[in-house]
Amino acid sequence: MRLGMIKSARTRLLSTALFSVIVLVVSTIGYGCLFADESDAGDTTIGTVLPVSGDLSTLGPGMQKAIDLAFELVNEAGGVNGGEISALHRDSGTSEQIGTDAASGLVNVDGVKIVLGAVSSGVTIAIAESVTIPGEVLHISPASSSNAITALADNDMVFRTRVNDAVKSQVLAELAVAAGYERVSTTYVNNAYGASLNESFIEAFEGMGGTVTAAVSHELGQASYVSELRDSAEGSPEVLVTIAYPDSGQILLREAAEGEFYDDYMFVDVTRSQTMFDAIGGNYFEGDFGVSPGAPASPGVEAFRRLYEERTDGDPSASLITEAFDAAAVLALAIEKAGSDDPVAVRNELRSVANPPGEVVGPADIAKALELVRDGKDVDYVGASGNVDFDEHGNVVSWMRVWYVENNTIIDSDIYALPGDEIDLSPLSQDDPSSSISEDPPSSEDEVSVKIGTVLPRTGDLSFVGKERELAVSFAFELVNEVGGVNGKRIEALHRDSGTDPEVGKAAASKLISEHGVPAIIGAASSGVTMAIAEAVTIPNGVLQISPSSSSSLITTLDDDDLTFRTTFSDVIAGQVAAELAREIGWESVATTHVSNAYGTSLSTSFSDHFQALGGTVTAQISHDKRQPTYVTELKQASAGDPEALIAIAYTDSSHTLLREAVDDGYFEEFLFFTPAYNQELFDAVGAGKFEGSYGTKAGTKLTRERKWFFENFANRKSGNIDIPHLSETFDAGLMIALAIEKAGSEDPVAIRDALREIANPPGVVVGQQDVAKAFDIVRAGEDVNYVGAAGLLDFDLNGDVTGTVEIWRIKDGEIGSTGIFVSPGDEIDLSAIR
Repeated sequence: MRLGMIKSARTRLLSTALFSVIVLVVSTIGYGCLFADESDAGDTTIGTVLPVSGDLSTLGPGMQKAIDLAFELVNEAGGVNGGEISALHRDSGTSEQIGTDAASGLVNVDGVKIVLGAVSSGVTIAIAESVTIPGEVLHISPASSSNAITALADNDMVFRTRVNDAVKSQVLAELAVAAGYERVSTTYVNNAYGASLNESFIEAFEGMGGTVTAAVSHELGQASYVSELRDSAEGSPEVLVTIAYPDSGQILLREAAEGEFYDDYMFVDVTRSQTMFDAIGGNYFEGDFGVSPGAPASPGVEAFRRLYEERTDGDPSASLITEAFDAAAVLALAIEKAGSDDPVAVRNELRSVANPPGEVVGPADIAKALELVRDGKDVDYVGASGNVDFDEHGNVVSWMRVWYVENNTIIDSDIYALPGDEIDLSPLSQDDPSSSISEDPPSSEDEVSVKIGTVLPRTGDLSFVGKERELAVSFAFELVNEVGGVNGKRIEALHRDSGTDPEVGKAAASKLISEHGVPAIIGAASSGVTMAIAEAVTIPNGVLQISPSSSSSLITTLDDDDLTFRTTFSDVIAGQVAAELAREIGWESVATTHVSNAYGTSLSTSFSDHFQALGGTVTAQISHDKRQPTYVTELKQASAGDPEALIAIAYTDSSHTLLREAVDDGYFEEFLFFTPAYNQELFDAVGAGKFEGSYGTKAGTKLTRERKWFFENFANRKSGNIDIPHLSETFDAGLMIALAIEKAGSEDPVAIRDALREIANPPGVVVGQQDVAKAFDIVRAGEDVNYVGAAGLLDFDLNGDVTGTVEIWRIKDGEIGSTGIFVSPGDEIDLSAIR
């Protein structure tokens, strides 16, 4: 839009006291001598403190890439002051303490003079007050928007390339009015960012005649937000304005939608997370609006998007990457202009390279801009995020962009606004712009994405695996969407909770099919739930089902019309290897206790049959129910025949009680465990020292190139916990379904089923998860692929089963970990090297 419009908006901001006018007296004479003995010559290192863990972990990696890209372009143009410029990245953890420690290390240990970060306003303020201001270090945040930053007593050493909350909240209020809302409630994260934005929004919205019925704060990392949602829903508001970080927002919004607390929602920049909406699943937020900083299309914006996509292979629409790139670019130009990386000297040149007057330059003009600066000429950097003109407080004023949710996908509109602008939503042609999910699922003609259901445990005995496995599926689909999706459509996961309970799982699967028409379901985790879903839901409805972890041998014999597959091996394999391990340990007689369901019964039977075939004696096979208050009766029965060890086939939650009683009451001293016990928190809770030297088994394979790629990228891109069992099997299930849909050219479940073995089994070009683009190119060309996954070979037999290797783990010095031994049934197990 016109420059005059921007000036008009700035005038309005000044007139409404959003920015106070002060006179700055800048002096460099008194600058401390912290770096006085360092030469200006040589390379320049800039520290960054950005979140790659914690609630904002989805934002940090993309921002780091954007900063590295800016410095890469600068170095290709000769660097700054004759040397190269680079970033030294540190994790803020979305935590004030972690962020402050990281910044302190950068300044006091690594000697950096300039810090870029953080994202969270609370972390940025903590770093500024504790590290950068006392140390007279230049500090630029590409993301923090709290009004409190404006008021910092910082000697003009704290800048930001992100618009502040005074701008954001004004446009958010104008959007609420444009959408027709008169009564709203808010929920906001209880930190500097959330409190500031919430307060500014309320002031702006009520100033326009609206009513805020409730303003409820919430803490990060809560297990549930139902109490806050109930409080916020008091007073019959029409919409919930959600100021929440993605990880917490995932829980909060799922509970809000599934609990039907609200039909309509409004969002802000930090909730603009496709990962979050993918994790929630469902189309609960259809047509709901949000605002984020964003610039109208321009040569500079398009140039950045092209450069970022080509050079980083990242998502050019990711949040905050433009502001991060611009912060790095203006910083490099200021260092060149100053002829030094002295913090005060660089600060004094920031406005001279970012603000008028001067020749306008942008992201595609880095080499030209540096050349102009070296020639002593003025430049005016207009960035990927728009104008980066710093006011007297180090703030910028820029556009806010309206975005909305369609088919659970974030869509950026072409509507941009500044405070005071009237927002016209009519171009979006939405009669009800914030309507909730339709009662009737859209017809196939209207579908713009392929939806695959997951039924994995967020609650119940296996709750510790659910979130990470959902992330693994979402990660697989994210990779597929980056190379064009399936059959020209985006693929997305609709995640539902199995509750580690057959009835809960059946209800979840039934809704996925009846309401959303999913052709395939990934799940469940436990065999009993998987079989219940298969027999009652997927088989009768002709829907494909793939379990990444259910191992009961009973699944093999299901009358399923070849519609039930799994990416883990059956208990026939697990039981045999466990029996061979028990004999190698030297046990002659053992007892088993097993959870009373398909998994426990199957594994206990398989173990016992093989152990006895190897000459051992099983003195007792005792079943137990989940979540009993005590297991003393079962332990007495198991120990009656004086066995040497207890073979414990129990789910994690139940194991807390069972194992504590087994040891504390003196029933057993020796144990053998299975996959559900591969949980450090379990042994920390019951006392790991009591089980020192105990062994266990789980599905696992050697750290191949494919497996290493998966773990590294899952940790980096999704901030995922790679120690959760069956992560790779879950990821592989998602990726193979996508390949099979592309191969079939159809979303028909039978067609997908028929294509599964074609993409998973020989013959064909061997591809892995690091070859997604290659794999889809081959399939689209009509050729064969043989997918070898993160979990190893995944060749499906006639029963939909796979054959894999078993990893042996043990407890050593109180920690669970791999022995490095991977075996198949019949292989010799040699423990001598690790005893």
